Amino acid sequence: MNSFSSTYIDDIVHERAERYSNNIEKNQEIINLVNSDSPDTSVKGLLYLALSADDGEFVQELIVRYTQHKNENIRGIAILCFGHIARIHGELIRN
Repeated sequence: MNSFSSTYIDDIVHERAERYSNNIEKNQEIINLVNSDSPDTSVKGLLYLALSADDGEFVQELIVRYTQHKNENIRGIAILCFGHIARIHGELIRN
């Protein structure tokens, strides 16, 4: 790999890490709700995050993990949140 490619990749990684760090800091209270031991509280946190966060890609990448949650209510709300993200941000990121 040449130095341009290495520098470019380093810049992308740094930018993404900084962006995610800022998003986590800005949404920490909501993320605490999402990570609650109470399924009802987690559901409320996921919905609030999907409806209020301004970085759709960040929210989507966070919520996708909850589509595999052991609690069916949390899984269902996570899937519903994708509809809200698409409606609010106009797109979903396919990965």
